[in-house]
Amino acid sequence: AEEAAEYRYVLRLGLRNEASVAQQWPTLFITFNDASATVMARMEVPPEQYLDPWQLQGPFLPGQTMDIELEVNARAKKINGFKIEKFFS
Repeated sequence: AEEAAEYRYVLRLGLRNEASVAQQWPTLFITFNDASATVMARMEVPPEQYLDPWQLQGPFLPGQTMDIELEVNARAKKINGFKIEKFFS
């Protein structure tokens, strides 16, 4: 049997608190699309996956910017686009 190709990506994004008050860290929802704009996969990324333990102890401060890197592996298809949404629980 032929093994499906695996594509590895690093998603880099900056998260900035534009509010004038501290907030809790958001959970990120990432939707990946292929070249035909068909949804390939969705990924939920809670703060525990993108912050260090010491960062989780404090809030997301006003004006604070956080640079995040997430590794993404895709099997069989190349990722052509993505959309990131955030929510606060």
